[in-house]
Formats: sequence, C-alpha cells, structure tokens
Amino acid sequence: MQMKLTAVDDARGGMETLWPALALQLVYMTRALHLEMLLKVLYKDIRN
Repeated sequence: MQMKLTAVDDARGGMETLWPALALQLVYMTRALHLEMLLKVLYKDIRN
C-alpha cells in the first residue's frame, strides 16, 4: 500500500485534478465576456 507522505503531495494532486476545470472555466468566462460586449454593441446600433 502506497501512502502520500506530505501535504505538498496532496496539494499537488489536487491542483492537477482542478486544472482542467479551471481552464474550462476560463474559456467559458472569455466567451461570456465577448458575447456581452457583442450584445452591447448591437443594442447601441439598434437604438441609434
């Protein structure tokens, strides 16, 4: 049976498992920001 020896090993494993979720969140937030900017521009064009 293999045991983790330090909290550093636990933290490293945690970050490795979280990284894909964090990268995906960054992609979605970037898309949402671009969509928000686009909608603002279109709304201004419609009102003018």
